[in-house]
Amino acid sequence: MTVEHRTALPGYYTTKEAAEKLGYASTSNLANSCQAGRIPAYKVGKTWLIPASWVEEQEKLEAKGQGNRGATRK
Repeated sequence: MTVEHRTALPGYYTTKEAAEKLGYASTSNLANSCQAGRIPAYKVGKTWLIPASWVEEQEKLEAKGQGNRGATRK
């Protein structure tokens, strides 16, 4: 069973909606990536609109574990 996410604009996610769907704790990382051009997004006023196809593609990717939290030291 898939959960249907309702978006403000069909075919696009706001940074808040994308963060919730992808499991981000904050929207700032997504907004910064949009501004830097790493995410193909459009800015309308203060709101970044991220294509649903990009969000769904990212959802399929396996999360990268970054950092050394929990690693034992020598």
